[in-house]
Amino acid sequence: MKKDLKRQNFNVTPEQEAQLDVLKENLDAPSVKDAILRSAQITNLLVREARAGYQLYVRSKDGEMKQVLIPEFEDKTEWVYLAPRPGSVYKQYFIKGRRIRAAVIYGATLSNEMTPQEVADDYDLPLGVVEECIRYSKANLDLIGEEAERGLRYAEEDRQRLIAAGHKFGN
Repeated sequence: MKKDLKRQNFNVTPEQEAQLDVLKENLDAPSVKDAILRSAQITNLLVREARAGYQLYVRSKDGEMKQVLIPEFEDKTEWVYLAPRPGSVYKQYFIKGRRIRAAVIYGATLSNEMTPQEVADDYDLPLGVVEECIRYSKANLDLIGEEAERGLRYAEEDRQRLIAAGHKFGN
């Protein structure tokens, strides 16, 4: 059975064709089509990571690091109540003016089976803040999951250090 294929045709200037040829060569692709598809995969990966809060760096042969800023990769979502927290080890966003990560609020709706209004009341927050925390968290589940896993690894490492130092935990 033939796959569903859609033909993509577009016109290019001689300068654009030269750029595509250089791209094909740089990616060691067998065709311009393969170069374009590989570029799309790389770009999508970089955009996803940038929008999850990660930064792109390149390293020179002598070890010097340089940040690469690509404005098109930045998260375009306007968050009213949320922002990154300077100096935090977390890349995920916090409620502005509070030391509460959006994922904590979202987690309260899940693990405690609370409605957004109940969470708002419990944390003394406007309902709109809770709703934005939920939207943000759903949009950034990969980042939140990665950071949660890292936190669990750190906690286990701390536990093992305490055990090695002779600390005994209750049964």
